[in-house]
Amino acid sequence: MKKLASLLIAVMIIVAVPTPAHAAQINHTNRFALEVLELVNIERTSRGLSALVWQPELLPFATIRAHEIVTHWSHTRPNGLDVLTLPGVDGENLAYGTIYTARTVVNGWMNSPPHRENILRPHFSGMSLAVIEHTNGFYYWAQLFHIDAFGVVNEAAIVAEAQRAVAAGTQVVVNNHRYITSSTISRLAGLNNLTIHADTRTANNNAVQGRLHLRPSQISPTGDRLALGVWTDSDVTANTRRIMTQHFTNNMAIVHLMQNGAYGARMLVSAQVDLRGLDTNNLIFYVYDTERNVVNRIQNPGYSISGGFVHFHTEHGGSIIITDRLLQPRNAS
Repeated sequence: MKKLASLLIAVMIIVAVPTPAHAAQINHTNRFALEVLELVNIERTSRGLSALVWQPELLPFATIRAHEIVTHWSHTRPNGLDVLTLPGVDGENLAYGTIYTARTVVNGWMNSPPHRENILRPHFSGMSLAVIEHTNGFYYWAQLFHIDAFGVVNEAAIVAEAQRAVAAGTQVVVNNHRYITSSTISRLAGLNNLTIHADTRTANNNAVQGRLHLRPSQISPTGDRLALGVWTDSDVTANTRRIMTQHFTNNMAIVHLMQNGAYGARMLVSAQVDLRGLDTNNLIFYVYDTERNVVNRIQNPGYSISGGFVHFHTEHGGSIIITDRLLQPRNAS
């Protein structure tokens, strides 16, 4: 987790809402990200290390970091917290400058011992990257690394716990796990009436900020794992809020779901969000897909509010926008 002060470059995300011509940054993530991943994996596999996989769940955080280092060049974030406090982030490389090719950036990192060490760490399993171009002519790159071994629900342990819970009529709760594998879901699917409550807790006081309710018997996984995170922390939702308020006039609350794309089922989500200023009798839910830059309305969210939590249903992960009227574009006449 090091910075490269001498290299001039950066990466970021593109959003499916129109970008105004006067925007201070241009998002170049789609242009560079996979090329950087390919070059990094050439360096790793040529030395007998496993290839990194692309981590779409980290892309919103990489984008946040690319914006933050424009004015705060440090692995300590502007809020005073270390970058490793971001969910799923286990390492970081940074770069900025007028250089704007993936090969130059990767070469620069490989020629800097601390950055090279991150790229070649054997236990890193995944990465994400964001690049933005600022009006000052510099590109800002943020590369985030992930260790997949941490935060995965242990299959043997959860199956044994679930069997005991079904027999006793009790609940199964997992705390601050990032993923559950598809094979684990398949093994749990045979347990009738089983619901697993996956809690995401805050870093400062360990309070539940979100919960994903899983019924394994109803899930048809679309990949090899399902992401469990449900965040309402302002640090995590800040980038989505910035994008949405840039383009829409609505009051809104935001929930970030770690899952990228479809869950493979209609999931119940509980999130502790501040709904002040919203008509809670007429809430409308949207899901924002950061990779495709698309905002879609959630049909029939079946929401309710109790105990400071809003409960709703969605079939897709991403950033959830909660408002009380249809999205109103700022440029609407």
